[in-house]
Amino acid sequence: MTIWAVVLAVALYPAFEALRLRLGGRGGLAATLITVLGLLIVLGPLGAATLSLTDTTADLVVRFQEHTINVPRPPDSVKEWPFIGEKVHAAWTLASVNLEAAAKRFGPQFMAASGNIAAKVAGIGLGMIGFAVSVLISGLLFVPGQRLAESVKAFARRVSPDRGAEFTDLAGATIHPKGYNRSELNRQMRAAC
Repeated sequence: MTIWAVVLAVALYPAFEALRLRLGGRGGLAATLITVLGLLIVLGPLGAATLSLTDTTADLVVRFQEHTINVPRPPDSVKEWPFIGEKVHAAWTLASVNLEAAAKRFGPQFMAASGNIAAKVAGIGLGMIGFAVSVLISGLLFVPGQRLAESVKAFARRVSPDRGAEFTDLAGATIHPKGYNRSELNRQMRAAC
């Protein structure tokens, strides 16, 4: 998360600087606005998807309990699907005729598959939350950004007196290459490796 936060802070720093200047030098306000916008971009779709999934699941549970779910008959073309067509068609037909029997017969497999799908969705959700935390951390890096960049350069000079600052500039240029000649940047990257 911290690495993503640094990448975001470096990539968005020009936008932060422009906004800070428009706001009369108020860096804290500019950082807050960019952070809130970033969180809306990340968490907005996640929240909408979560609400939609919750509503859909609740609706399905109620309809299943009230026996009001209608599964349409499968088209005959399903039988022609390679490898699984016949089995899918038979299961689908059973569900369209007798949903309870289909639930009893295929319930364990469906629950196992549902658990795997839920785990994948949860993993995506956790990844999005981790990215949101990265956005928050990057927002905290905007205001002291110049001091942090100089500290990183000083540390890099101590690790590698000859090329430490150059590596730091090169890392920043790969994230935000504005003002750098791309062929020169590529040459520097090859030379660094």
